[in-house]
Amino acid sequence: MDGTESRQLTGTRARLVLAFGVVVVLALSSAPAPADDEQIDRLVRQLGSDRFRDREAAGRALELIGEAAWEPLRTAAATSTDPEVRRRAEQLVQSIERRRLLGCFQGHADEVHGVALSPDGRRALSAGGDQTVRLWDVDTGKELARFDGYTHRVWSVAFSPDGRQGLSGSADKVIRLWDLGTGKEVRRLEGHRSPVLRVAFSPDGRRVVSGSSDNTVRLWDAATGKELRRLEGHTGWVWAAAFSPDGRRVLSGGWDGTLRLWDVDSGKELRRFDGRVGEINSVAFSPDSRQALFGGKDGTVRLRELVGGKEVCRLAGHTDPVGGVAFSPDGRRAVSGGADQTVRVWDLKIGKELTCLRGHISNVHEVALTADGRRALSVSSDHTVRLWRLPN
Repeated sequence: MDGTESRQLTGTRARLVLAFGVVVVLALSSAPAPADDEQIDRLVRQLGSDRFRDREAAGRALELIGEAAWEPLRTAAATSTDPEVRRRAEQLVQSIERRRLLGCFQGHADEVHGVALSPDGRRALSAGGDQTVRLWDVDTGKELARFDGYTHRVWSVAFSPDGRQGLSGSADKVIRLWDLGTGKEVRRLEGHRSPVLRVAFSPDGRRVVSGSSDNTVRLWDAATGKELRRLEGHTGWVWAAAFSPDGRRVLSGGWDGTLRLWDVDSGKELRRFDGRVGEINSVAFSPDSRQALFGGKDGTVRLRELVGGKEVCRLAGHTDPVGGVAFSPDGRRAVSGGADQTVRVWDLKIGKELTCLRGHISNVHEVALTADGRRALSVSSDHTVRLWRLPN
């Protein structure tokens, strides 16, 4: 073999792995190697081979296969009777999960409490205990702008439906509206007697809803800053408030353990549910406005029908309180973040956890999904904003 042939073989970036006498060709590239279920199951079993070389070869092969091997590996890590298979499978599961972290946005000098994605998914807003709101380019992780002027920590942020304005709620009791193009403060919405913990725009951008530690939910005119209605009834801090996708109702949740549904036009409380999760930290409407997702102190995420109040499913997996929840755009999945430092993805039809995303080193406070449902952002007490690739 001459030097040219040798270089050509080296340049193929491939190697042969001998597994049970079968030669498997695995391309060493960033793309997962193609593999069928039978091959993956065979490699998983080989993790417990009596021969160290075969165990190592199987591990390398499964790591290259990647996502397609994740579910069989997770099953093996939980159920295999062979301790060596369980140990190696768990290591591989964690390795594959780490690849789902696409980016880590750094800049905040304190806890990051709130996050929001622009309608086109290209920019993100984050709210921090360092008394700033920051605007990020989602693809690059570059900080595009910083909005100062706060004298207290900022708890929550939101984008206007057209993506041109940003909204924030902070511990100084003030809601601020920003022009994201110029960086100028447009107006202030004032009236809460305690920190503003949650803010959101209505789908048409004409109204704003806020929740506060003064135990009230308030509706505002976004154009004038005028308070339109005060929704009273909660007996604890209101950490969660959201408009329905049709803009006709508001859902709120608080540390009194209740979930409340309000009529926007009249301000009337339509329904009240016992959340059964302890203190409620987050709520979200389903895309069809018929169901509510919420999480709280007991570490579970729950899906409830808003007509009749029936609990559809209870998602258990977090080992500490749930800080943030979000629906996928098609309503089939949910994403949650918790004080156990994890972000979890759930299949709502079968009530099953699809994956657990690890990387944060402190409490996860909020999550947000891109409009295509393929990526998620999470924010944490570890001062970071993280971007994740979600499983197909």
